[in-house]
Amino acid sequence: MSWIILLLASFFEVSMTFCLGKLRDADGMAWMLWCAAFIGSSILSMGFLWKAVQTIPLGTAYAIWTGIG
Repeated sequence: MSWIILLLASFFEVSMTFCLGKLRDADGMAWMLWCAAFIGSSILSMGFLWKAVQTIPLGTAYAIWTGIG
C-alpha cells in the first residue's frame, strides 16, 4: 500500500509542476484557479510522501518521488 501512496505522491508532484507552468501564463480568474491547483497539489504531494516514508526508507522514497516528478 505504501508504494501506491508513493506513486500518488509522485503524480501530484507532476501535477504541481504542470500547474506552475500554467500559472506563469495565466491572468485574472484563471491565475487564481491555477494557483489553487498548485497549492492543493503541493499539499497532497507532500502529505502522501510523508505517509509513504513511514514504511518505505526515506532515501528510496525520495529518489522515486523526485525521479518520477
